[in-house]
Amino acid sequence: MIKSCKSTYLILIYACFFIPKIWSQDTIASQVSTWYKLEYDDLSKKFTALKKDTLLYKNYVTVFLKKAKSRKDTIQQCNGYYIAGLISSEPNAIKYADSIINLTKEKKNFIYPAQGYLLKARNLGRLERYTESLDELIKANHYASKNGNLDQKNKVIFFIGILKTNIGELEDSLNQFKSTTEYYKSKFKEDYKYKNDYLKSLLLLNNGYIRVKKYDSAYLYIRKGMNLSVKLNDSIYYGYFLLSSGITHYYKKKYQSGLDSIFKFKNLFVNKIQDGNIAIADLYLGKIYYEINETEKAIQYLEKVDSISTTKLRSCYELLLKIYRDKNNTGKQVEYIDKILKVDSIINKNYAYLYKNIETKYTTPNLLLEKEQIINSLKTNKRKNKSIIMLLIVLLILVISILFYNNHRKKIYKQRFLKIYNEHNLNTFSNKELNKNYQNIGIPKDVTESILNKLEEFEKNKEYLNSGLTITELAKNFNTNPRYLSKVVNVFKEKSFSNYINDLRINYAIEELKQNHKFRKYTIKAIAHEIGFKSAEVFSKSFYKKTGIYPSFFLKELEKNENTNYQYFKSRDS
Repeated sequence: MIKSCKSTYLILIYACFFIPKIWSQDTIASQVSTWYKLEYDDLSKKFTALKKDTLLYKNYVTVFLKKAKSRKDTIQQCNGYYIAGLISSEPNAIKYADSIINLTKEKKNFIYPAQGYLLKARNLGRLERYTESLDELIKANHYASKNGNLDQKNKVIFFIGILKTNIGELEDSLNQFKSTTEYYKSKFKEDYKYKNDYLKSLLLLNNGYIRVKKYDSAYLYIRKGMNLSVKLNDSIYYGYFLLSSGITHYYKKKYQSGLDSIFKFKNLFVNKIQDGNIAIADLYLGKIYYEINETEKAIQYLEKVDSISTTKLRSCYELLLKIYRDKNNTGKQVEYIDKILKVDSIINKNYAYLYKNIETKYTTPNLLLEKEQIINSLKTNKRKNKSIIMLLIVLLILVISILFYNNHRKKIYKQRFLKIYNEHNLNTFSNKELNKNYQNIGIPKDVTESILNKLEEFEKNKEYLNSGLTITELAKNFNTNPRYLSKVVNVFKEKSFSNYINDLRINYAIEELKQNHKFRKYTIKAIAHEIGFKSAEVFSKSFYKKTGIYPSFFLKELEKNENTNYQYFKSRDS
């Protein structure tokens, strides 16, 4: 009985990589009827002899399960469910895996229930339900460790590597694939039945090197894989290595070599079952044609991509969006924004609880994988196409409003500039308030007149340009006190002392800029220091407060005005 179970299990390994997912309803009843008379070993031999594209797989499973159930043979039922899981769509495969687990989770068996958990984990991963897939791998690892089943433990390592790739832990996943490649290499040397495991490990290892941008290492394992595929007369894996070669050429910017390899892959698969690798081939053909500026060909291949992992599908849609944005095709832009949002919603759902770091000690017999150490909440806001469009409309209205506002403000600034430009002698001392009743301000008349006279001299001598000027220092120079000086300035200049000084400096700057071409070449910072301000920022704010425009605008308009006058007179002279 044990021998029969082991031989059947070998068939399961063989079947793992070569069973199509799509069934035909056609059967060959005459051949099937003879199978009911065969024992398990003979049935297994019949199954091994079936070609990978045969229509008899489903019938084989039906016969196998019927015989096992009639004999109440739990392990053979599990073997049948496992084969059924391999040849079924993902949802049905998960049901078969659950049947295996329910039958054997209380039994002590070298193969089950770990094999059921592995089957379930793989199909959950294909559906991109990564958190659930990880849960099943944890359970599979527990039973594989308990039974000392190294093949199953390496399957766990293998699938964890794929899981890490999907969540972006590329260096860790590369280490996983290195480990499984070495294991299956040694097993393949011992037993030919491990050829598919070894080939697949080589394939994922070179893809891992591609992802971490170690292209020379990727080439090394691509060549190993291709040579082994030729030696084993395996056109399927030879094609997969051709595709990897084309992708590597793309990243190395060897675009013609990339096209050659990918088209060779597609020619090999032209009459074979369609799978995600065809879509990947079309994706990279689109990317290559885009890079060599053959945009229409790029679109042709990119728009064919529809059965591929969500992350790769997003990169496809992003490139199409970029192409149609360059073409100003708004309809297509909206279409691919919508598709990107749909892909994002799937990614957000699938990665919501997946932790970014996964423990790597899977080969230790006493390993205890903890889900809590792996899963982390990575929730992101779901975006909808409608909200994007509304946002674009709001942004458009905002841009138009800003343009209108800036244009309106520019007209106002222009008017303010012309008013300043046409004013003369801004710093001429004048005092319209000399007839005020001096007694009302609480300072003796002679003191007030003295301060006003000294302020007139102060302005004429441009002493306000001194950057260290303070009211205390100026009061001392006027032989008075700061309170009297501040009061006189408040009443007769109708502004605070600091505003009075700043206004004098701004008026001076305006006159200098209008008359002195050399001064006009200074930077804003240099002008500020030249007229007594401590910083360009304070100068700009004071200039705006005084004139309603900034000094940078004044300078620009001043140059434009001078150039206009120059061109006018030049045209008259000619």
